[in-house]
Amino acid sequence: MLEVEEAGPEFRVILSIADPECGRLLAILFDGFGYRVLECPNAASLEQRLLEFGDIRAAVVDLGLPGVEDICSKLREHAATPILALYDDDLPDAEALSQRLHCDALERLRAEPESWITALRRLVLRDVH
Repeated sequence: MLEVEEAGPEFRVILSIADPECGRLLAILFDGFGYRVLECPNAASLEQRLLEFGDIRAAVVDLGLPGVEDICSKLREHAATPILALYDDDLPDAEALSQRLHCDALERLRAEPESWITALRRLVLRDVH
């Protein structure tokens, strides 16, 4: 069972999701676990968030998002931020794309919410230790 309020406001997480409704649901879920969610639908908004907040613990990125390559590249330039890549079942070769973009973890976009939280927790805790 997952514990709510496990993280704190210093655990900032970038969220870049193609579908606004899905992104909102993920933001609510991650916020409920205490993560400070910074929504970035494109590379320009990501760059602004990185300048504004600096310390980002992890990023959750939809591999189907237009411009995902730019987003992952900017995240990699920013202190090697760990990336959790989410993919829709209709995306061909999601694993190969995830590897090419140097993502740290890969989960289905339509998975159980617990799998997203578990993967995010692993990335954040790995970064802390």
